[in-house]
Amino acid sequence: MEFPIENQEALDAVIKDRLARERKKVEEQYSDYDALKAENQKLKEATGSQKTDLEKALEQIDALKEKDAQREAKQALQALKEKISKDTGIPSELITGDDEESMRSFADSVAAFAKPKSAPKVPKSGSFSNDADLLSDKQKLAKEMFGATS
Repeated sequence: MEFPIENQEALDAVIKDRLARERKKVEEQYSDYDALKAENQKLKEATGSQKTDLEKALEQIDALKEKDAQREAKQALQALKEKISKDTGIPSELITGDDEESMRSFADSVAAFAKPKSAPKVPKSGSFSNDADLLSDKQKLAKEMFGATS
């Protein structure tokens, strides 16, 4: 310091001078701040668009993986339906269910329903219990008409 500070104006002048020197020093140090800030913003935008492209690609990969898993599950269910169809004789298109147990149960119930029921057995197929009476009536008629016996 060149002179002693005797009043407030002198102190203010010293502080003002000191602040001006510091401000100049900081301005010189950070003179390219606006350029760096603009460059940083450009880099963020470029990185952001790259990240967005990467995220889109990852989403597409995930979607394709999910579709593939669904397709494999559908094929496994169809193979299981074919196996049960072969075992039970029920067409695979009719078999429903989410697992082998439910599919087999359903196929068995359809097979039981579709099984033809046996008709009652008739001892003399194609004849009636009163055939003898009808035949004798026919014979009677023939006898009366032609006078002959059969």
